[in-house]
Amino acid sequence: MEKLNISLSGGGARSIMHLGALEALHEFDIEPSIVAGSSGGAIVGAFYCSGYKPKEALKIISDASITKILGISFNLKGLLNIEKSSSFFEKFIPKNFEDLNTPLQINTTNLETGDSTLFSTESIIQPLLASCAIPGIFSPVKIDSTYYVDGGISDNMPLPLLESSKIESIGFHCNAIGSFGKVSNIKTILERTFHIIVNKNVNNRKNLFNYFVEPPGMAAYKIFDLKKSQEIFDIGYSFTKDFILKEIVN
Repeated sequence: MEKLNISLSGGGARSIMHLGALEALHEFDIEPSIVAGSSGGAIVGAFYCSGYKPKEALKIISDASITKILGISFNLKGLLNIEKSSSFFEKFIPKNFEDLNTPLQINTTNLETGDSTLFSTESIIQPLLASCAIPGIFSPVKIDSTYYVDGGISDNMPLPLLESSKIESIGFHCNAIGSFGKVSNIKTILERTFHIIVNKNVNNRKNLFNYFVEPPGMAAYKIFDLKKSQEIFDIGYSFTKDFILKEIVN
């Protein structure tokens, strides 16, 4: 069995691509030694490291509404409280990192310093919520005495604590930039703007990985396209399978 350190980018519903990628890795008997994730990648990582098989996690996420997972509802009245969605994750995810089957690191952004902050010990749920707290949509999440927001802002491909490892690393990026189309509403503008921001820091980190997987087809999906979960999963699976055959097993 081959081991790889795995990094999973954020990207909202696009992050379901990572489940398809993990399914492909399984077929080639490749297992993660550790998983690091930001935002949606942190959610996928939390399910996977909890022991759920990729298709099991896909079903749980697909069967749940977006409002149950992240409490999403667009309006102009103010920030939403992402912590209301904690009950959803508590049903499926262990309380502490130490209870996971596979080591997990969740990336967040320290709102005071702007620095990337990785959590890997003690409570999982608060760092997981913080990692998904998109500024302008969700309120920051307070952990101890510090506020944190979406991990994708500071580092959408978290790797720092993996860099010293002798095990090779593979990064899965689900946010390939595609054409924008027309400006239709504030939701579209906010989504595109956030997409551009998180892609900037990814471009500076690609070379840190031994392997980097970025399906171009993901650009066609929006952050909140959970209704297209199966399509997104299939893209991640087929693209990663082809990548493994060309770049890893040969």
